[in-house]
Amino acid sequence: RERIAKLDALGFVWSAVARESLPWDTLYEMLVKFKKEHGHTRVPRTYKDGDIKLGDWVHSQRTSFRRSGADIYQEGSERHTKLLAVGFEFQVGSSRHKKPWHDRFEQLLDYRRKFGNCDVAKIDPVKKKRKHY
Repeated sequence: RERIAKLDALGFVWSAVARESLPWDTLYEMLVKFKKEHGHTRVPRTYKDGDIKLGDWVHSQRTSFRRSGADIYQEGSERHTKLLAVGFEFQVGSSRHKKPWHDRFEQLLDYRRKFGNCDVAKIDPVKKKRKHY
């Protein structure tokens, strides 16, 4: 108890994540500004605007929409609508580097026209090179 009292007297912060919380709309406006400057809303997780960790906020928005049952994070809610309006991507990661499904489907149709089937196998680059010897 004595140690705790001494630390409290110093103003020790017990929470590992002690920070002032900004209103959601303020952070949203920072996201809008980021999009104007960068042309997208894929804010890197480590991105800061001054002392504000905008990247962490963006990550928490995606997490909240995926996991939360709260009305403010439901599809069609005010926050969801505002994020959609700015072009917010609710899913990012390795999937964003992949072509959309319809593009891949068109490639499959082209393959079928060319080879007469849909038996698309992954090409082993080593085997492909060996064919040329």
